[in-house]
Amino acid sequence: MKFFSSLFSAILVLFSFVVLQPVEVSADKVCLRINKRGKLVKREVSGDCRRKFTEILNKDELGGDRIWGDGSAGSLTISTPQLFQAANSQFTSLTVNEGVTWTFDSGVTLKVKGTCNINGAIRVREANSGGRFIPPGANETIPAMIPSHQGLAFRAAGHGAYGTDALEVSGGLGGIALILNESRNLRKLIAPSMAGGSGGAGRPDSNFTGGGGGGFALYCKKGISISATGLIKADGRSGDSGQGGGAGGLIILASQEVITSEGTISVRGGQGGESTLSIGAGGGGGGGIVHVLAPSVQLNDSVLREGGLAGSIALSTTLSPRFGGGGGGALGGSGGRGSTVNVAGASINPANGSSGLLSVSELDPTSLLF
Repeated sequence: MKFFSSLFSAILVLFSFVVLQPVEVSADKVCLRINKRGKLVKREVSGDCRRKFTEILNKDELGGDRIWGDGSAGSLTISTPQLFQAANSQFTSLTVNEGVTWTFDSGVTLKVKGTCNINGAIRVREANSGGRFIPPGANETIPAMIPSHQGLAFRAAGHGAYGTDALEVSGGLGGIALILNESRNLRKLIAPSMAGGSGGAGRPDSNFTGGGGGGFALYCKKGISISATGLIKADGRSGDSGQGGGAGGLIILASQEVITSEGTISVRGGQGGESTLSIGAGGGGGGGIVHVLAPSVQLNDSVLREGGLAGSIALSTTLSPRFGGGGGGALGGSGGRGSTVNVAGASINPANGSSGLLSVSELDPTSLLF
């Protein structure tokens, strides 16, 4: 028995040296292989792959259709305002004409084998809605609450406290943003929820406001050009009635060649909701994230990622019971805190959202997107 065990071990060792040894590949090829730990890896070095044990692909074909699309939807020119609803988002070339707005739901990735020319506007809808309070029922004394959406932020925005005019009620905390190194890992959209966080809860009638900016990705193999009239926008939505502002969204631009922008790329945070008789002012939403990946990147100064302003103090919050203001959502920048309401009904120190992030990676992104 011991003899067979030793023989089996010897065979395994021999197999690892003969079959599973690392293999080299030529510079224009990629060799997929199993290493000695049984893990599938790829290498790019000089030499020849041993075809008996490997699969060889041209470097240009590695993930080519998967990354840049197969072009099966043909060439596309957008000449009238419209909502993107196509089932196929793989084009040979793309042009958005000047004066036209092309609208997207959050989570869309366009893949183009050729060039992309953005002369009009691409607008990405908000990915979610802000939080809100629900009035107490007949036998209830404390309102329920629909929470804010966290999005990709480190922490979601908080709602304000609830109490009578005998007490000071605190404002909700703003969401906490990602840091720059984390933003560099955002290269692919895998869900519509990859977006900015929404604002903290406002009063019950603040429906469909305070949403975080949506996510949008544009992969154009032969280059992206945004002209002076071009715009790509994924701003957060402003809050209403003490709600926090939504954070700006996520925009990813990638190419194997050059990305230039003489136009505007915008992921600004939304403004916090104003104070009312029953709730303090909301905090501003943080700015979003823009990630640009190409061997050559030339951007002007119009990459807008400012945080939203805090809500205005329009009215003293004198009703009882009442709420503190909601915090702002976060993504690349943190959300501002909602205002505390003191015993006298004054909103105290609602805060602006902080600025978002621009990450530029000057490289061929193909292997990063694979």
